[in-house]
Amino acid sequence: MYVKRYVCSLCLEEKREIESVVYCRECEEVLCDQCTQDHQRITALKRHKLCNFADVPFPEIHKLLQSLMACPKHDKEEVVYWCNVL
Repeated sequence: MYVKRYVCSLCLEEKREIESVVYCRECEEVLCDQCTQDHQRITALKRHKLCNFADVPFPEIHKLLQSLMACPKHDKEEVVYWCNVL
């Protein structure tokens, strides 16, 4: 089965494009190797269910993609352009 790869949600916030390896169902985020290790070290996050993309039901991936495409300033609009300049 072909599985599309995604960029780690947390790394992307820091303007780094690291390929993610797992999906956290509770946080609804994709994580790279390093962020997965960090996620598992934090007591409050240790019990979160992490799974491979191949194991994630399509509706959850669809919901995740929709949340990534939603404009943070306009609820019902999709992002058209993304500016990396602060």
